[in-house]
Amino acid sequence: MLKSVHIILALLFLGSPMLAQDKDAVSFELKLSKEKLGLNERLRVEFAMNQDGDNFTPPKFEGFRVLMGPMQSISSSWVNGVRSYSKTYSYTLAPTARGKFKIGQASIVISGKTYKSLAKQVEVTAAVDKPNDQMTIDDVADESLHLVAEVS
Repeated sequence: MLKSVHIILALLFLGSPMLAQDKDAVSFELKLSKEKLGLNERLRVEFAMNQDGDNFTPPKFEGFRVLMGPMQSISSSWVNGVRSYSKTYSYTLAPTARGKFKIGQASIVISGKTYKSLAKQVEVTAAVDKPNDQMTIDDVADESLHLVAEVS
């Protein structure tokens, strides 16, 4: 019984550094607003990472026209001594034809090492009657823009 307790404690202490390393592991991923959309809808594509990087290289968006992007957002915070960081490059795309298209890999250099996102497939169908709560680019151009920045 006492031997098994020692083994369990040893495994817990040996496993702790592995958990700490996973928390600091680099992640770089492709996120899509949807995987199936109509020809008259817009697709939001985001490349998100949890550490700062340089030399971002986007994929070729074959089958799509870039309406906006790249837009970059950065979030960094310290809460109870724990740092949280995220950086995102985002694009708004319009499909140019029906069919299945692949959003290819993007790459970025983080701490001297190149990371690549996984590719994802998107299906473009015929135009839909009501696009899902998305403005068209014409709607965006007609509205006035109101931006508020607060520093805490």
